[in-house]
Amino acid sequence: MVKKSALKTNLTIRIGSAFINPVNNLNGLWDKMAARLPQYHLQFIPLENDNFKFPDTYNNMGKKVDILFSPYGMSSVQDKINFIEIGHFHFTIMMHANDPLTNKEKITLGDLNGATVDMMPTGISKKVDNIYQEIERQNLNIKISKIDAHYTINTFNKFSESGQYLLSLSCWNDILPGLVSRPLAIPYSIPYGFITTNKPDANLKLFLKILQSEVHAVNQS
Repeated sequence: MVKKSALKTNLTIRIGSAFINPVNNLNGLWDKMAARLPQYHLQFIPLENDNFKFPDTYNNMGKKVDILFSPYGMSSVQDKINFIEIGHFHFTIMMHANDPLTNKEKITLGDLNGATVDMMPTGISKKVDNIYQEIERQNLNIKISKIDAHYTINTFNKFSESGQYLLSLSCWNDILPGLVSRPLAIPYSIPYGFITTNKPDANLKLFLKILQSEVHAVNQS
């Protein structure tokens, strides 16, 4: 009955999209959603402008954006959002294409001894904090250059101009020409999927129920 009543109206779901978190190619997911809920209109909202600051966007999910596709690891907003996990992205080290470490298949923290690495500050992500702790445990002389807690395309533009190494994720391996990524040999990863409000209205709740069922089907295939 809920599904039938929802299909009688034209409902809009606002999906946040950014250059570094594209939502256009998700195994045909949006086509499947459109087939199951044909009266739902999907509106894709560009996030890389002054109207969307982080973590404010997470804290206000449901006001300007209903769903955000993104890596997720910010500990401070866990009580304000609902997360539908799709999979995990592994940590990488990004560098310039002419860097000697591009010859290695994987990068260890020891390889970075004496280097400067751009990383988000501590206290934002437990997984990143684990890397800080591992650097300390190994007593490595790695200079940390702290950057914004949330990566945008400007993070990579700034790094491309002046950075030596950047802690990155496997989803961003081909983000900019001239930059190369190699897997970081540590047992940590960041989950990715859909972030939404933990207090959805009835229409969004139905959409999320169908979305979760489709994500589950993809993960089982």
